[in-house]
Amino acid sequence: MAEAEAVYRYESGNISHAPKKDYGPLDFTGKLAGGLRLDIRRRAPLYCSDWTDAFQPENFQKSVSSILYLFIAALAPAITFGSRFLDGTNGQFGVMEMIMSTCISGLIFSTFSGQPLSILGATGPFLAYTLVVYDLAVAVDVEFMPFYFWTCMWCSLFTILVAVFDLCALMKHVTMFSEDIFAGLISLIFIIDGLRMLQVDADFSPNLSLSDGSKRPWIINPAGIDRPFPAWGIAYAILPAIGFAVLGYLDQNLTSVIVNRPSNNLKKPAAYHLDLFVRGALTLPVCAVLGLPLSVASTVPSITHVISLTTYEVKQLPEGERKVPTKVVEQRATNFLIHVLIGSALFLAPVLKFLPRAVLQGVFFYMGIASLTGNNLFDRLKLWLIWDPAKYPQYHYIQKLPISRVHLYTVVQVVCLGILYGLKAIKETSVVFPFFMASLAIIRKAMRFMFTEDELKQLDGLPGEDEEDEAAKSKPDIVNLDVKEAA
Repeated sequence: MAEAEAVYRYESGNISHAPKKDYGPLDFTGKLAGGLRLDIRRRAPLYCSDWTDAFQPENFQKSVSSILYLFIAALAPAITFGSRFLDGTNGQFGVMEMIMSTCISGLIFSTFSGQPLSILGATGPFLAYTLVVYDLAVAVDVEFMPFYFWTCMWCSLFTILVAVFDLCALMKHVTMFSEDIFAGLISLIFIIDGLRMLQVDADFSPNLSLSDGSKRPWIINPAGIDRPFPAWGIAYAILPAIGFAVLGYLDQNLTSVIVNRPSNNLKKPAAYHLDLFVRGALTLPVCAVLGLPLSVASTVPSITHVISLTTYEVKQLPEGERKVPTKVVEQRATNFLIHVLIGSALFLAPVLKFLPRAVLQGVFFYMGIASLTGNNLFDRLKLWLIWDPAKYPQYHYIQKLPISRVHLYTVVQVVCLGILYGLKAIKETSVVFPFFMASLAIIRKAMRFMFTEDELKQLDGLPGEDEEDEAAKSKPDIVNLDVKEAA
């Protein structure tokens, strides 16, 4: 482990120049809750400024604009996902439940998390897996809400254990190969489900339906609602809970990795273990008790949140002009107030029921199409439609690798994406699709037998990644676990 010198000011006022172990945000410390404790130490001194920075005169206008813009950007998916939950769970979940989940989870996360720029909400994989859990409950003839309660509580336990044992460090092995496939799955879920439900809505009710709560209680009794819940059902809930935990781990951390990229020029340190712990210890139990859909860090709103708070300047580079972030308003207030406004949308229920369902499903479809932009997998798929190599876009890997190697890499990703969507779509195998998603990192490791290290570096990285790595190494976000009070 590398050694570095740090300056510590103790409560006694003494200053110590001591060597310390170089632990980064995604390093394995080998200590119980080591990463979690480091995250808290990094973020605790910044907590007050996290609330006040948004209201500084130079930041106020940008913060207000971000709140209003993200309120709309986060509310629309909540309504859209809620309509899909309503159809897929026979009214157990709906639009009101999804708005409540987004509001409550967002308020908790913005208050206690380590990276408050991440926006919580429903995601395509979580929607799909929640419907899998509902189908499992129906298949074994148990009440869905108590079964869902135990699934969420098991998931809460597993998520806390992941945070306590530094398992976020495994994200070091998740590369763009897995990120692109995961993002591709989200896009396919949006596009295919959006088209399918447009057809259904054309045949049935044209307007949005809101669950009235009559089919479910608002405080879930884990022992059963209309009939006793069997003890074996508690154990049976472990399997889908592991799937939920895997999905939550990937969704939360992939979004955090994207938000914390050095290219975003964030100054405050990342806190992956703390983010996961807050979700496991607070948001999951609340959703379990209230019987609400689970929320997790959502990539597109989170990226939008960062962009809305960023000041850019245009720099002239050899390859042309490039917008470079010079400042980001890093704080909690915008995230908190965004979710306060989302919660206020509950009072709009009399208006929401007049929304045409086709409009919401169109939003679902549009989100799928829009999310294809910037996905390296789909960028490479477009190359298959260009017959003249002279007309290829000037991607960095095209300039350095034979096009046959680029196409082979794309084929591997397409096969993995097809398997992943197939596992999700087939009811008998849908419960295991999170586990295949987790195995993508292993598949990526095995690709060293098909490609050279240089080829993988070009295909499985972002342009300018080397410069980003150097910038990351220079960040002063390293803390020593072994510092003790000076005598």
